[in-house]
Amino acid sequence: MKNLTVFLSMFFVSLLLHSLSAQTFDKFKYQNISKIVTGFDEISYTGKYGKRMLNNSRTSLQIPMLPSLSEPVYFPYQSPNASFAEAFPVSLANGQILMVWKGMDTLKCAHSTDGGLTWGTPVVIISGGEWPGVISGIRTTSGRVLAGWKESSGLWLSYSDDHGINWSAPVSVTNNGGDGNCTITQTLDGKLWLFYHRWDSSTFEDIYYRTSTDDGLSWSSEQTFVATPLEERFGTVVSGNGSTLLAFYNNNDTGNFDIYMVTSTDNGATWSAPSPIVNSWRDESRPIVLRQANGDLWMIYFRFNPAPVLSGYDERDIYYIQSFDGGNTWTTPTQFTQYVGRDFRHNADLVGNQPFVSFISWRWGQWIYQQQIWYGQIGTTQDLNPPPAVFNGNATSLAPNDTIYIQAFVDDENSVSDVQMSYSVNGIPFGPVQMFDDGLHNDENPGDNIWGESIGSFQVEDFISYTFSVTDITNNTVNVESGSFDIRPTHNVGNIILNFRPNSQLADMNSTSGSNAFWPRVSGDDYLFHGGLWIGWNGLSDYRVMNVHYNDQDWQRTDGSTITLEEGLSDQDGNVTYDDQKAVSPSIGLQVRQESYQWSNSNRNDFIIFKYIITNTGENGDLSDLFTAVWLDPDVGEDAANDLGGYDSSRSLIYLKDEEGIPNGYIGLKLLGIEDSTYSRTIDRPDANDMDRYYHMTTGFPSIPTNPSDYQMLLTAQPFDLDFGYSDSVAFGLVMGGSLAELQANADTMKWIYDNELVVGIKDFVSREIPTKFSLAQNFPNPFNPSTKIKYSVPQRSNVTLKVYDILGNEIATLVNEEKDQGVYTVNFDANNLASGLYLYRIQAGSFIETKKMILLK
Repeated sequence: MKNLTVFLSMFFVSLLLHSLSAQTFDKFKYQNISKIVTGFDEISYTGKYGKRMLNNSRTSLQIPMLPSLSEPVYFPYQSPNASFAEAFPVSLANGQILMVWKGMDTLKCAHSTDGGLTWGTPVVIISGGEWPGVISGIRTTSGRVLAGWKESSGLWLSYSDDHGINWSAPVSVTNNGGDGNCTITQTLDGKLWLFYHRWDSSTFEDIYYRTSTDDGLSWSSEQTFVATPLEERFGTVVSGNGSTLLAFYNNNDTGNFDIYMVTSTDNGATWSAPSPIVNSWRDESRPIVLRQANGDLWMIYFRFNPAPVLSGYDERDIYYIQSFDGGNTWTTPTQFTQYVGRDFRHNADLVGNQPFVSFISWRWGQWIYQQQIWYGQIGTTQDLNPPPAVFNGNATSLAPNDTIYIQAFVDDENSVSDVQMSYSVNGIPFGPVQMFDDGLHNDENPGDNIWGESIGSFQVEDFISYTFSVTDITNNTVNVESGSFDIRPTHNVGNIILNFRPNSQLADMNSTSGSNAFWPRVSGDDYLFHGGLWIGWNGLSDYRVMNVHYNDQDWQRTDGSTITLEEGLSDQDGNVTYDDQKAVSPSIGLQVRQESYQWSNSNRNDFIIFKYIITNTGENGDLSDLFTAVWLDPDVGEDAANDLGGYDSSRSLIYLKDEEGIPNGYIGLKLLGIEDSTYSRTIDRPDANDMDRYYHMTTGFPSIPTNPSDYQMLLTAQPFDLDFGYSDSVAFGLVMGGSLAELQANADTMKWIYDNELVVGIKDFVSREIPTKFSLAQNFPNPFNPSTKIKYSVPQRSNVTLKVYDILGNEIATLVNEEKDQGVYTVNFDANNLASGLYLYRIQAGSFIETKKMILLK
């Protein structure tokens, strides 16, 4: 039996050598070849009876019995609740495989001694720094392992000379934060090549490289590989036949990314004209090229493909091609992964003479877009039965008491047979609910793989999360946490649909349809991406700007407060209270009562008024020069970078529109009431620090931009002082219009309503003082233009009236007419529509009556 085994082994090797000489052997059939080196006298192979050596004058072969990775394998060292952005495998000189991967702020590696079936204890390469960007690595001919990655300061490298057990300190190779997508390769002359591309606004993306001749210890100066007005990325180089170098890269000169090759016969000093290698009408990206010792080449890349059924969505699959003649010709592309979701960000090395490929995939993820590390080996891994993919989930009609429509966007390489949804409300589970693709359940068209069904209704502040369970016709079932939403109070009785949140936020950039500012109501064009209240203060030598956009804890709903949305002074009054006590940065010490008003009447339904009643809670004592602003990030139409607007100083109105007129409308922001004069406004882009934001709030009137871009709007009221325990208010209006003239007319109507219907109805503001007697203070300022404050004290619960009269005794306004608890109150009086002159204001509380004079001087 032993003799028969030796004979069969000899016969197998003889056939293999014959096939090698003709270069026509089936690469997959002999997938366990790991190395081909010419010029030796031995053949080494490993079989059932151990390692054997056979004499031959041409080639040495090492043939390990690799495990069968018949399906893509999930890399074990990753949390199922996190996304891992990339990994790369390295075939080590000791026969092991090293996998290097990145987490949030770490770069780690682990070893496999059984061809990827199991992995040893992870080794930390770097930790505690930045989140490393796109990574790459290689084992050099000396056995050294190099790992490269991107940081905000440029590209960095670390190396290991003991198969990945210990690593050098990180070394900076480039110092440009725009450098990325590095690829490290080594040519037959021992030279290392580090390719990377750089993006800037003037040149788009170009490719550069550096070389090393001392095993990565030092690197040459930067060399330009390709720089054109087009976008180029993902460069790499490999040795071809003789002294020829082959370099590959992506560019988009045909309107989509294709893979091109250039050659050099002078060690990279000059390169040939590019020739296309893969150039279909789809995007092909990120060529990874591996060279076997006999010169055969593998190219692994990923390609965008349309989803099989789901229109408008694309899958990404990993493909490969081969060249047996030094890159002159290439085989027809073969698809390596079959999953209809996303398989991409691949890396590869030769293990057993076949590409061992790591990649990122959505497959079997617990939530949509979850990116996890998988791997397999070309020739062994077939990926014959991947799971279905969930491309998106959508929840619409998120207003209180509305039915919520849920859609699941799914697909499969075969066919989807069933979709069910489970959901929870404030942590209480419900379902499963059967979903349908019949065109009758808010699922759009029958058979389009958009499945739908409705749930609800819900109450304000309910938090709902939902999960899809998708099964294909081969009984693969994937459960995906699709999304979550909370029921927000939403203004929806007028021509604008707009939500507000218990933390000053207007619109919600992370929400689905119905939670941004939509106008007009019928067509639902999205005009506003995000917005909210800013309050800035430069006190105690410290710049502070409380705002929800850059720190969502700056404003948090006050404990015990409620959100209301009901008919009142307008057809739909909103009310919420929040403060800055949970701010991560030092708080100012403010509480805000936000009131909002919307009308349904056709002549006043294109605006929403927001009033902010701001109280000093005393954390920093009396406050001087508080700046209050509303910040908005409009994205009018589909192209956020195509907005342009202006400022109407006579109306304190800032506005934006889509420059191409798609949609044909304007979004405006206007100051109202006593603060109806602007201190500063901008449609610039503030940076993410308080000093810069405070600067934008307080530096006057910058010039109006003239070129379309993705602008933001900031409108700031005149500064005011606020003593401990006192309150003041400022009001803004969000206004829409189909033209600039219509926007201005709507803004004028909004101002009239605020001045004549809302100001008189404003509630006055109680301080923390405890009065011992009735009193009426002199108004301040006096004289005034056009507004002033009137302070009065109530020592015991009483019915209080406070009215304004002209000099003839005619009643002008009723500022207060209700029962008041003990306290000190301040009420604002706006005389914008009155003529200059002497006016009287009179208080009556029980038997207490007092009258004072004030002067309006315009």
